[in-house]
Amino acid sequence: PVFILPIESWYDASLSLPQCEDLCSDFKHWRWVDFIRCAWPDEETLPSCTGDYSEVHDDTISASKRLDTLQNKGRIPLGLTQALKRKNDKSIKLVQQSYLKTNDITEDYNKVQTPPGLITFSHFLPNQMCLPDWKDPKSDIFLRDEWLDHPVPGTSAKFAKVAGSILIDEQIRRIVPHYEDGLSKSMSRKLQSVQHLHVFGHSHRPKDFVYNNIRYVHNPLGKPAEREMNMVPKDVAFQLIWDCTKESSARRNHILHKSDDSQTLSSVGIKAGTFGGEIPGTQIIRYWEEQGGGKEVLARNMRNGRRKRRIQVKRSLRELELSRDTKKISKSNDSSP
Repeated sequence: PVFILPIESWYDASLSLPQCEDLCSDFKHWRWVDFIRCAWPDEETLPSCTGDYSEVHDDTISASKRLDTLQNKGRIPLGLTQALKRKNDKSIKLVQQSYLKTNDITEDYNKVQTPPGLITFSHFLPNQMCLPDWKDPKSDIFLRDEWLDHPVPGTSAKFAKVAGSILIDEQIRRIVPHYEDGLSKSMSRKLQSVQHLHVFGHSHRPKDFVYNNIRYVHNPLGKPAEREMNMVPKDVAFQLIWDCTKESSARRNHILHKSDDSQTLSSVGIKAGTFGGEIPGTQIIRYWEEQGGGKEVLARNMRNGRRKRRIQVKRSLRELELSRDTKKISKSNDSSP
């Protein structure tokens, strides 16, 4: 079995790229569609933007990342992520209570060695490692010159501000109880074997990697233009990440495939569930670079895309002018004696 738990959230600039504020000087005037189409309560009616961040451990989010100290938040509705985080509390508590009854589950399932798995999902990104240009999930340091090595670094820097919230990651990592929550060491060890996957969206950039024992998966359909530019697979399909009908292939004590080009991974390596479980996948960090042809192909595709859009705009303008001329002729004929 597996718990499937939705996580409501928004974005709050807490995933902003460090040392990249110079790329976001126009963020307040950035034509991000949410700023135009979304209406939220006044900030005065939302929770304090400092409240929930005091609960976040220092090893999860640094002091410079706390929401009340972040700069250049533009038109982002402050306090919204805290309000949505609280809406998740009830369902999270139910799952936590179920995990605390793991002993009962073990007796019922004939000495099952591991508790049920956990799949959480959110539209928005839960941490910086999920950002399209974060190239090393094991590193907390963003290498600007090496990683923003494409034609639109400013877009990447501004998108990071509206990508998601660190509160998502903080919340999903507290779902499975741990030793510090008052559990015995034996119970804590058992719950450490929980297979946890987090599925997210929003960025339109494929990702599949493991960070601190959670596997993060984004398998976007993407826009037609993004598929044409090899930012997402042209033949993207549904991805199977969990199968309750058979034992996980990661359970059979074999070394998961690894080569220079790809690495097959699961949330807990070769240790996985006993009754059904995670389906390992191929690691994806930056698809367009790994499988889409690299920087030169991306730059060429972007130039071709801009050229195609200019042609489409000119064609649309010509059709509009022709339509207006036709209407004028029609009105002129109607007014003729």
